[in-house]
Amino acid sequence: MRSMDRRQLSSHLTFFYKFIFPAIWISGFVAGTAACFAGGFRDQNGNPLPMDVCWGFLGATVAGAIFLYWTCVRLKVVWLENGHLCVSNYLRTEQIPLVDVAEVEERRWSSNHPIIVRFVHETCFGTAVVFIPRPRWVVLRPHPIAEELRAAVVAAGRHGQ
Repeated sequence: MRSMDRRQLSSHLTFFYKFIFPAIWISGFVAGTAACFAGGFRDQNGNPLPMDVCWGFLGATVAGAIFLYWTCVRLKVVWLENGHLCVSNYLRTEQIPLVDVAEVEERRWSSNHPIIVRFVHETCFGTAVVFIPRPRWVVLRPHPIAEELRAAVVAAGRHGQ
C-alpha cells in the first residue's frame, strides 16, 4: 500500500454504538429504577409497585449494562493503512502489523455482524479487538470486510516470508 492508502473497516456509527446508545439506555434504566424504588411508579389503584418489581427492574438494568458493555462499549475503530491494522478506542491508537493477526472471526448470527480480530501478541487493547463493519443489506453471506481483512492478512504473511 502507498502511504496515502487508508481503508476504513469499521462502521462510521461506531461512536454512536460505543458511547451515545449505551449512555442513553443506561441513563433511562437507572432513572426508571430510581423512580421505582422512590415510589414514582404506581399500579392501577395508585399504590407504589411492589418491591420485587423494583428489584427485577434493577436486575434488568444491571444485566442490560453488562450486555451493552460486552456488545457496544468494547467496540473499536479499525482501518488498514500501510500494511498495518490500525485500532483506536478514540483515546489511543495502535498500529498492529498484519502478520501479527492470528484470526479474523465474524459473528454472522448478530444483526450488526461484529468482527473479532485476534492477535498473536498482546496489544494495548489485549489479544483481541471487536469492531462493527460498515452496514450492508445482504445478511446471509460473509461480510466483505471480513473477507477483505482475511485476504490482507494472508497477503501480508506471504510478503513476510
